Amino acid sequence: MGLNEDLFHALNGAGNPALDPLMVGLGVVGLLYIAILWAFPLWFGNRRREAMDLVVLLLLDALLVLLLKNAFQVPRPFTVPSIGARVLAVPLDDVADYSFPSGHTTRAFAAAILLTARTRRWRWGVPLFAYATLMAVSRVYVGVHWPSDVVGGAILGIVWGYGFQRFAGIPWYEVRRDRLVAWLERFGASARG
Repeated sequence: MGLNEDLFHALNGAGNPALDPLMVGLGVVGLLYIAILWAFPLWFGNRRREAMDLVVLLLLDALLVLLLKNAFQVPRPFTVPSIGARVLAVPLDDVADYSFPSGHTTRAFAAAILLTARTRRWRWGVPLFAYATLMAVSRVYVGVHWPSDVVGGAILGIVWGYGFQRFAGIPWYEVRRDRLVAWLERFGASARG
């Protein structure tokens, strides 16, 4: 067996009554349409630029991951009969696509980078990166990703988070983001009365 398979078997621990619900819960929280909800506390906390940047980061991340999955076409561990993966079903998690890189992991690390850079406080960074690391472990634990998928996803998320942080400082993007934020604020004000 290779290192990837050995690590997979060490982490694929479905069957632990204490950890199973936590790992399944992380899988749900890491879904794209749930992760986008992280923008609401930022928006209503008057961090509207950060909220909009987070949504854009996550949407572009999903596109990037989709393109890479289709380029690499790595089969998921549970589709390889010789692996004997123990799989926990994560509600609403579509695992019919390819495996590399892990979208949950990429999303979690990219968001951790962006939000840590924006707050400039490591007291926020430590829990964000702990969450991202747990997200990565959970994907192997529930049996839907190889360890190489989550390591690749973590690296991609970190690079993407830093890259997006730089991109978000380009005046062309800032002007358009700020216009959209202003429009949403006006729309919200008119909807309230």
